Amino acid sequence: MMTPKRFLSSTSDNKYSALKWGLIIFFAGLSLVIMEFIPTEHDSPLPYGLFAVSVSFGFLLYYFIIKREILK
Repeated sequence: MMTPKRFLSSTSDNKYSALKWGLIIFFAGLSLVIMEFIPTEHDSPLPYGLFAVSVSFGFLLYYFIIKREILK
């Protein structure tokens, strides 16, 4: 029985999936640790912004790592 091409292409797309989720979870956790040390008001939007920026930084770092790997 032959393996479908669709399955093979989806497994190659997931080659760096662990790296992506590792970076995202790392930076999300890092933002939560940083939030513990920043004094904020109860209704401040700062924690949400810090979390969003940190997770976005994780995605950008993943993008640049993958882009460098593809260009090799």
